[in-house]
Amino acid sequence: MPRERKRLSGGLPLSDLYSQVLAPMAAQRPSATALVSHDEGGQALSFRELKRLADSIALGLERAGVGPGARVAVAAPNCIGFAAAVFAVAHVGAALVPVAPLLRPPEVAKLLADSRPQLFLLSHRLPVEARAGFSAAAQGVRKALLADGSVEDVSSEPVRGDALNPPGTAAVLYTSGTTGLPKGVVLTTKNLVSNARASAEVLSRLGPGQDVFTSILPFFHSFGLTTGLLLPLLAGGCALLFTSFSPRAFLRGAAQHKAAIMLLVPEMYRTLTAVAAAGAAGEALLPALRACVSGGAALPPQTARQFEGAFRVPIHQGYGVTETSPVLSISNLLEPPIPECSGEPIPGVELAIVDADGNELPAGADGEIAAAGPNVAAGYFEREELTAQRFRTLSLSGRPPKRYYLTGDVGHLDERGRIYVRGRMDDMIVVNGLNVYPSEIANALGQFPGCVEVVVGRVRSEVHGQEPVALMVLSEGSAATEEQVKAFAAARLAPHKVPAQVLFVPEILKNPLQKPLPRQMLLGMGLPAC
Repeated sequence: MPRERKRLSGGLPLSDLYSQVLAPMAAQRPSATALVSHDEGGQALSFRELKRLADSIALGLERAGVGPGARVAVAAPNCIGFAAAVFAVAHVGAALVPVAPLLRPPEVAKLLADSRPQLFLLSHRLPVEARAGFSAAAQGVRKALLADGSVEDVSSEPVRGDALNPPGTAAVLYTSGTTGLPKGVVLTTKNLVSNARASAEVLSRLGPGQDVFTSILPFFHSFGLTTGLLLPLLAGGCALLFTSFSPRAFLRGAAQHKAAIMLLVPEMYRTLTAVAAAGAAGEALLPALRACVSGGAALPPQTARQFEGAFRVPIHQGYGVTETSPVLSISNLLEPPIPECSGEPIPGVELAIVDADGNELPAGADGEIAAAGPNVAAGYFEREELTAQRFRTLSLSGRPPKRYYLTGDVGHLDERGRIYVRGRMDDMIVVNGLNVYPSEIANALGQFPGCVEVVVGRVRSEVHGQEPVALMVLSEGSAATEEQVKAFAAARLAPHKVPAQVLFVPEILKNPLQKPLPRQMLLGMGLPAC
């Protein structure tokens, strides 16, 4: 067992993910199932067994020289070893730095150079070639193999002792970096636990139940870490782990283990619907399913309609960002979802809409979404200037000053305080001085007959400043012309919103979190994307 750490500096009680989440649940429900790993032969662990596994890994971390204030990088799929390591790292007083297994070695090298971990754990569940590439990229960093219950083969590099974390730091999560170099978001135990507990409170409105939660969203992202691991455990449920996403295998596993709560990104819901349409009826596939939540990107209305038609369960839209741990809002689970509405803020969260000067805007007015609450991150890792820009203390409409995170997303609140997210400020298309939101165009074009998927990007225009360009995937056997799609759009959108071009493509390029990358696609086609 790691040495006992009763108190942090200043006499404050110990607070980490191990003591706040795992240890209490292991004491309250020791024999209840905490995890089931579908892709590891269906292996199941009780809360008591998960705690023992975390204790064993924590002991190995201490032997490898990891202690309070350190950072531990972990590269692993969603497996039992990674889940246990999350709590083991916390138990020794260190902070987790997840490394996405899909990164290439040069990207790993940059992340490690920025985060400067004291140890880099490489899961034995990674392909051998991936482990070798990651290990080679980690020059000067002490490395070790993360087995299911142990830390093995510790390399000989010295343990760094500089720039330790302040007490309470739980994780440094790196953003996807689609608009620039990835940034490390510093999340505290309070951030993550308060967010998971508030989300559990929202789900409790469905009524009592020891639910099985699908846990396929990667733990290297806040959506996966919070809603795929911490939320199920704090809610007294079970996390059903998948190491990778294969629609048919996922449906088989979810049905076999009676998944009740599904948390996915829109693209996953779309592909599940396609599989259901090609096979058995949805109600036979997931008989225990009782709630679905989508996040990570805007949920196209046609995806929501088609999924509900196949599985007889509606998809509720959530909204959040890494810097808020991540959940900010979820639509009312007891009411039919409203298209394009992400619901009310979860307990403890405040959302406001502000203009460029930080003034609050009234209901119905579009502006930048600002968020406050215990889930708002400490800031960006060693980026004080950027932290000061994005995390600001504002006094809105005469209320006492409060620390807000400026999300960079555009949206508005309705009279009931429900949030409608338009999209990223950086993605807005300005046509002849008029703001155009890509999601609005995509939602309209998504209804075109034969359209499987569509995204909208922007290009420079000498005449209009900027113009929208649609990238569309048609179903097998479907045919359409650019003129037909434009005519369809013109009947549903104002003239300045009709795409200047419609390009038919075999597939939409996406990042590891299944977010579309229209700019990269347009640049690859030689178009002046901006």
